[in-house]
Amino acid sequence: MFRKPVLLVVIVFLLIGLSGCQKTPAVGSVQDVKKIEILQGEGFHENKPVVKTFSGEEQIAAIVKAIKTSTKMDGILDVTEPPYTLKLYYENDEIKTYHLWVEKSGINYYGMIMDVEDTHIGYKLTEESVKVLLELID
Repeated sequence: MFRKPVLLVVIVFLLIGLSGCQKTPAVGSVQDVKKIEILQGEGFHENKPVVKTFSGEEQIAAIVKAIKTSTKMDGILDVTEPPYTLKLYYENDEIKTYHLWVEKSGINYYGMIMDVEDTHIGYKLTEESVKVLLELID
């Protein structure tokens, strides 16, 4: 008699808990981002020189798409220092920062981003996103 309500409550709590698990990083919409900086240099916490600044809608859209199409990697990561950092500047003056690893090896493209506020989780970038990011950086 009490099994069905208890089971229903358990299912509801599981669904609520699972809905909080993010498969991609939260980045917002393209319209909310006013500019993006790509910074270069070694180190997780050092000030890095700005390599490029983007404020055009097409470039911002490409970078936001790269972030949104990334997929969460399993496990806790132990990685090398990032060669790049992405800083997204929003219209509401919020700044979102990601560490960025992108490279071409032979004919293959590899990339990952990591939210600086959660450095144990990485997000794998699609091969197409890595190509676009490398073109923007060069």
